[in-house]
Amino acid sequence: MRVTAVALLLAGAGCSTPASPDSASRPGAPAQAAQPWGRDPFTRTSQIEIDGNLAGYLVSYEPIPAGVEAARALPTGSYRIQARDFEDVGFISPRGEVRRHAASGSVSLGTWDLESGLLLFFGGGQRVRLAAIEPAPARRPVAATAPEAGAEAGDLEHLGYAASDGP
Repeated sequence: MRVTAVALLLAGAGCSTPASPDSASRPGAPAQAAQPWGRDPFTRTSQIEIDGNLAGYLVSYEPIPAGVEAARALPTGSYRIQARDFEDVGFISPRGEVRRHAASGSVSLGTWDLESGLLLFFGGGQRVRLAAIEPAPARRPVAATAPEAGAEAGDLEHLGYAASDGP
């Protein structure tokens, strides 16, 4: 069932790959880097703005639909905190414990509500705004063109048709 769900998501998404973190400065890059097919499909990515300035990104781990199996890095209700280049820099547990990644593992900053925890994590500021990044619309599959009537078998092979595939 897990393979089927992922296959359906990939098919609906047009099998695109997410943008690399290096491309985060290009227009549209945050929307591409935050696509569900590039990570756990049952997550939602939001921009974190503190006092009107982009601080990073927040990945929310949403519930997994019944009957679907999915391996996850974090449990439902958790958040991954990412820098502006989409690098993981910390996380928030379902109970609100805010942790910063460090060379020695992770360091607890305490238990906070989401807004206070993000203000503490990124430092200063008085106002947090989360702006959801909407997934890109699914691409439509390219329609296959049928071989022209009267075409010879040799003419069709370069188009990917076998001699037995004729009209």
